[in-house]
Amino acid sequence: MKTSFWTYFTSGYGMIWMFFLGAALIAQKHLDAGLFGLFGFPVIAVIYAWIRCSKDSVAESGQVQHVLPPRMAEFLTAHPEFLNAPPRLRNSAFHNWLNNSDML
Repeated sequence: MKTSFWTYFTSGYGMIWMFFLGAALIAQKHLDAGLFGLFGFPVIAVIYAWIRCSKDSVAESGQVQHVLPPRMAEFLTAHPEFLNAPPRLRNSAFHNWLNNSDML
């Protein structure tokens, strides 16, 4: 499901104000956000939303490469029968192999 830019913007903006309110409650003082609250908070929220949307678009486009865990290549050369196995079975066998090889 694609999340919109405005969802990220409002979550970022709301989180900044919630943090500011929490700081005021902890300090037990009136904190004045001033012009930074008026202009700075939305700018920070826009940057946050832009970063989150760009991460979502990269993940959806399939540009994220699956990185094999350390020693997986060694496991697959030792046990080629798991090359075409379902990932869940392969990962389970890899973890069993890894735990047993650490005991040696």
